Amino acid sequence: MLLKKVYSYFQLLSRNNPLVIMLLIVWCGLLVLNVFFHENGLPAREPALFRVFETYEEKEKFQQSVVRQLKKIKDLNIRIYMIRQGENYWSIAKDNDIDIDTIIGLNPYLKNIFAGLNEHLLVGGLKGCLHVLQPHEGLRSVAMLYGIKSSRIRKVNRISFLTKLFSPLRPGDVIFVPDAKPRLLTEDMKELFEMRRVLQSPLGGRYTSGYGVREDPITRQKRYHNGLDIKVNIGDWVGSAADGRVIYAGWAGGYGKMVKVEHDNGYTTLYGHLSRILVRVGQRVKRGQIIARAGNTGRTTGAHLHFTVWNRGKPVNPSLFLW
Repeated sequence: MLLKKVYSYFQLLSRNNPLVIMLLIVWCGLLVLNVFFHENGLPAREPALFRVFETYEEKEKFQQSVVRQLKKIKDLNIRIYMIRQGENYWSIAKDNDIDIDTIIGLNPYLKNIFAGLNEHLLVGGLKGCLHVLQPHEGLRSVAMLYGIKSSRIRKVNRISFLTKLFSPLRPGDVIFVPDAKPRLLTEDMKELFEMRRVLQSPLGGRYTSGYGVREDPITRQKRYHNGLDIKVNIGDWVGSAADGRVIYAGWAGGYGKMVKVEHDNGYTTLYGHLSRILVRVGQRVKRGQIIARAGNTGRTTGAHLHFTVWNRGKPVNPSLFLW
């Protein structure tokens, strides 16, 4: 009955006002085209670099905008968190059951990985990252960029057909991409992310001593430490940080049982204080291939892996790669 009345009304309107009907048809067509573009957009490409905020007010405004736009997402519980004494990005990620990539992905304006006391940070309860919609992007092109299905982005962000029809996304709007690595980064952070692809961690574990000048645990004197110490259990597997060739495998004084690998990308890595060596000099190894078992040999105060990195003969801080 209602449809008949609506049909009769449009028949009457079309006889008396044909121009109105034409404009209505054009408007509906534009809405459909808008929905189509909103869904597809241009082919996926690398996103633009995220700009560094010049003032605290700019950063605060962005954070509040993100919270406002994403508060509808179930279980994300995105909020602004103030960093307290003794906390860092890793500990905050652990407390929220997410990872360091999600911390960076929710805060695309970050320039480095060093947390500041009383710094305000966006945190949430789901792994993933933010994406700020760029001109000519649609949900499908964004999904291609991050390697997930556009239907999943729609579901998580609660984007229905009616939403796309009457309130389409615009450049500058923020969406949450679930279970995705961040792609929208500042120039400095992008460089740090590229470093992570060069070498992988030889094993999991807490870092007990960093790179640089430190107090020697045996002599208690200030001394240069050319690597990173990683806490282990004796017998833990140790993997090669990248593809390469073994150039040393044996006893090496204070390093105890040690393996040294020359990698194809110009880097060289050293693995010290091993309990057992599983490779020989000249052997080719792959990234992640088991080359030894961790131990407590040589000059140590406890079981740990000493990991040193050189780039074309010059020592490099391993923390740049392993965070």
